[in-house]
Amino acid sequence: MASLLKLSTAVRRQTLLAGSRAGSSYAAAFRSALSNEPATEVTTLDSGLRVASESVPSQVATVGLFIDAGARYEDKNSNGTANFFEHLAFKGTSKRSQDALEQEVESMGAQLDASTGRDQTAFTARCLSKDVPKLVEILADVVQNPRLDDADVKRAREVILGEIEQVDAGNLREVVFDHLHSTAFQGTSLSNTVWGPSSNIRAIKADDVRGYVNTHYKAPRMVLAAAGDVRQSELEKLAEKYLGKIESTFDGKAPQLSAVRFTGSEMRVRDDSLPLAHVAVAVEGCGVSDSDAMALSVASSLIGTWDRTFGGGVNNASKLAVASAHDKLCHNYESFNLTYRDTGLWGIYFECDPLMCEDMLFNVQNEWMRLCTMVTDGEVERAKRQLKTRLLAQLEGPQAICEDIGRQVLNLGRREPLHDVERRIENVTAQNVRDVAMRYIFDRCPAVAAVGPVENLPDYMLYIQYKNSLHNNIKMVLESTMVCFDNSDYQRNGDYFPTRLNAQKDGVNLVCLSKVRSNPENNVGLMTLANTTEVLATLTSDVGRILSKLHLVNPNGNINLMTGLRIAHLVLKHRQGKNHKMRIVVFVGSPVEHDEGELVKLAKKLKKEKVNVDIVSFGDHQKNNETFTSFINVLNGKDGTGSHLVCVPRGSVFSEALISSPIIQGEDGSGGAGLGGAGFEFGVDPNEDPELALALRVSMEEQRLRQEEEQRRATANSAADGTAPAGGDKEATGAVAGTAGASSSAGAARAGGSEPHAEEAMLERALALSTGEIMPTDDAMPDFANMTEEEQIAFAMQMSMQDAQEPISQPAKRQKQEKDTPMEVDVEDIEIAGVSPEYLMSVLENLPGVDPQSEAVRNAVGSLNKDSSSKKSQSDSKDSKDDESKK
Repeated sequence: MASLLKLSTAVRRQTLLAGSRAGSSYAAAFRSALSNEPATEVTTLDSGLRVASESVPSQVATVGLFIDAGARYEDKNSNGTANFFEHLAFKGTSKRSQDALEQEVESMGAQLDASTGRDQTAFTARCLSKDVPKLVEILADVVQNPRLDDADVKRAREVILGEIEQVDAGNLREVVFDHLHSTAFQGTSLSNTVWGPSSNIRAIKADDVRGYVNTHYKAPRMVLAAAGDVRQSELEKLAEKYLGKIESTFDGKAPQLSAVRFTGSEMRVRDDSLPLAHVAVAVEGCGVSDSDAMALSVASSLIGTWDRTFGGGVNNASKLAVASAHDKLCHNYESFNLTYRDTGLWGIYFECDPLMCEDMLFNVQNEWMRLCTMVTDGEVERAKRQLKTRLLAQLEGPQAICEDIGRQVLNLGRREPLHDVERRIENVTAQNVRDVAMRYIFDRCPAVAAVGPVENLPDYMLYIQYKNSLHNNIKMVLESTMVCFDNSDYQRNGDYFPTRLNAQKDGVNLVCLSKVRSNPENNVGLMTLANTTEVLATLTSDVGRILSKLHLVNPNGNINLMTGLRIAHLVLKHRQGKNHKMRIVVFVGSPVEHDEGELVKLAKKLKKEKVNVDIVSFGDHQKNNETFTSFINVLNGKDGTGSHLVCVPRGSVFSEALISSPIIQGEDGSGGAGLGGAGFEFGVDPNEDPELALALRVSMEEQRLRQEEEQRRATANSAADGTAPAGGDKEATGAVAGTAGASSSAGAARAGGSEPHAEEAMLERALALSTGEIMPTDDAMPDFANMTEEEQIAFAMQMSMQDAQEPISQPAKRQKQEKDTPMEVDVEDIEIAGVSPEYLMSVLENLPGVDPQSEAVRNAVGSLNKDSSSKKSQSDSKDSKDDESKK
């Protein structure tokens, strides 16, 4: 078996190593390709004007002038002036008329473009690479010598007012984002729209535009950028020649960015004539150079973009996209991360039917809260790949590269290389995303802007209340919960639809989902209570694993409540998260035969260990409810909180009764969000761990035989002495499936009445065997750090074999044997007493990868047969002597 383990381990390592090498090879090749991209060269002229370029093998080039000027540098009265100049820039200069300018540009096949934003203005030209010098001269003439006559200003005014009307009527997305900035940054310059109010447009004169240009169009505030078949040295000469005369000093104080202030608020414009509601929700983000900017971009990519025309439907990777497609929440949505020099807006924009506003908004809130706590590594990896793809696609061609150079040099003073951008994206982890989401999203009042039929959009205060309820869920304490399932024969009854068993499964499903969704750090486990109590699933945050085990549970025997509670307690004591609070949720739908005093005694112990217990009692067993009330009262003590009793009468809907209970809602009513294996003996899949499966099966068989022998002797002794046999308690006769130690402790209690500490020690042993964790005593603890994987597993097998062979009352002898036993274990070394060879052969035949006809196995079984025959003859001889002495 050791050789099989080595082989499987070697194959697994080879496979993982090969996959790792392939991924590493791809990543290395990708980074190498990015590092080979042409570098962006940046130089600064004596005047302060910056020149930046990237040489790209292309016959086409883009050159542009980028200026620190935009709506953010305007005041209330001058708002709209920057955009006004954009419309006048190509109307002619002091050297060229408008017609001459247009003919000259068209004769070269070039294209001029101008754009104005909130913090930057750009004038760009696309042309053949050989025409770059001529286009630099034209752009320099446009910004230095604009004509700005009254006739041009009048025509531009009419054009701008017409464009504003068109935007208001047709481009509602832009309208919503203007409203979003207006309400989010109200009272600051960043609330200014690019267009400006109509009153300002009608009042702006040529002198106003000229004064704005003379104030802001200074060399230190400008960047000449180019991309294509362009040389940096040639571009510098062109800048010196055509832009060298631009002033570098200011007549008064140099324009500075004014401070901004984000205000959580809303602005809605109701217009029921529109077919769709257009809504944007955002929180304050970070500046473009902030260290959190990349993690916020990944978070935005994780929410994603979706349109009803997209394929995929419910198979989309984004959870919000899946919900939107499945429930028809919206027509489209897009997550955005707008960054300015010192602040930003992070949020989502969506268009939906009027009746879906509330549902869509609450789904957005849920997804945002999930970002704060529950985002997974896999989701973040997907989002990072999507972000890389989008960024690289946006830099396709000289025009996109030129615009990126201009923006970055204005904001950062340099352009970040692509391989550095890729590295920063790759360094973002799921924990980084959760951290930035907690800082920027969690417990932050958002800004909301909406246009259209928005009657059903929740009121802002209702939105805040719902957000706070989500926060309360997330603020719940860390908790590990064991759910105990009553699978006794009473669960076959049909007084709860469709049966008690299935109704109870719905309740368990609800509890598990509630616990994990309330806090992703929470863990939940599952065990059954009937007859041979079994740990189906150890503590995990994967609810799917628990539900898959729950599906296989069937009614079987009588409830074994006391043992189940003790084992659940032990599972919680051995939880990984020691900062987690402990809770047991017990479903009971069978009459409990325990004395109230026994349960009260157990309640005191659980209270001392700070374990809360919730009991869901159903089936109208009145005596149960009285006993459980005393049990819960002892647990709660003077505080009266922490543990709960929920009684579900016949005729009630199980899930509805639970939803309204403190188990789901919490104490204040603000709630409301290793694997065992059923189907495998002892919760262990023999395909995954054949050694442990064999060890547990053999150990249990030995335990069963020993208990039968002890019971037989106890009965014989009692008959001879004329006393009743010990251990008349029906519950104490049940063995814990998969927990040999628990069965042994029960037997010890029947035979000699072991003390509570000894019983707890044996229950710990039972838990260790059921979960595959063998816990040696301190004196026998080996140095696991210096042991190989094979040696550790061999040691675990040794422990389970020895514990099954030795009496539990001889710990000193066991420690000595554990110290002296060598670490190498093979089939030939396993000496099993009290197990028939036929049974062992049947065990071996069912284990995958084990050949029962091998020489080693036959020798071991043969040796076992001899030992078994010898011990049987000795036992028979001893029994005959005992009978003779009694006679």
